[in-house]
Amino acid sequence: MDALTALIFKGIGSLTGAIMALVFITPKTRAEAIRRLVTSIACGVIFEHIIRSYFAWPDDSENVIAAASAAAFISWWLMGAIVSVARTWKGPQSGN
Repeated sequence: MDALTALIFKGIGSLTGAIMALVFITPKTRAEAIRRLVTSIACGVIFEHIIRSYFAWPDDSENVIAAASAAAFISWWLMGAIVSVARTWKGPQSGN
C-alpha cells in the first residue's frame, strides 16, 4: 500500500471514529465539537499504527480503517481521563 492510499484510509477511519465519539458523548457547543473532531481525527491518523501493531493486524485497507477508527474513537476519552487525573493531582504548592 502506498503512502497516499494509506493516508486516505487513515482519514476515512479517523473520521468515522470521531463521528462515533461525538454521537456517544454529544458536545455542548460548536467550538467543543470542532475541537473534538479535529483532535480525534489527528489522533486516529497518528496512532493508527499502534493499534494495528498491538493487535498484529496486517497492512490492508480494512485493518487500516479499523485501527484508525478505534484510535480516533478512544482518543477523546483517554485525553479526558488524563485531564481529570491532572486536575485531581495539583502537584506541589508554591509560595509557602
